[in-house]
Amino acid sequence: MFTPLVVRAVRGKCPAGTCQRAVSGAVSWAWSPVAYLSCTTCLNPISTPTASTVYTITAYNADGCSAKDEAALRLICRSNLVFIPGAFTPNDDKLNDRFNITGSGIKSIRSIVICSRWGKVLFERKNIQVNDHGNSWDGYYNGEPVAAGAYVYFIKAECEGGELLDYRGTVMLLR
Repeated sequence: MFTPLVVRAVRGKCPAGTCQRAVSGAVSWAWSPVAYLSCTTCLNPISTPTASTVYTITAYNADGCSAKDEAALRLICRSNLVFIPGAFTPNDDKLNDRFNITGSGIKSIRSIVICSRWGKVLFERKNIQVNDHGNSWDGYYNGEPVAAGAYVYFIKAECEGGELLDYRGTVMLLR
């Protein structure tokens, strides 16, 4: 008599944050790939992917039988899942020193342009990653700190599915 083995991998969309999948009827299991999983041999690992991912689960019952299934996670890309700060303080205290875009579901920042209120381009980058501190604005122009004040930004982000999101607004630089 064999113990039934059922794999129930969730298929669907994963909003920002974490997603969880489950398997039942097994005594051991293995998830792959291991990236962004809290545990690869747990019953209910938590995933925090930064890109759409297909996980494979292999489950084993007490009789040595195995079954495989896939859990396809597609990150949802919506404008409210991207965080653009309203202010930053480039004073080298390691807190909010850079104008950095964070979020999930975004493949890349196609372009970011920051201008003075008179339209002078002070900072521009193309094809950078979300959460890339090295390519974020540090409040300098031509090696000199810019004055405290309001600056205008134009950002074009690309979702994993190719959709484009446009953001326009102001950021306060505080010194």
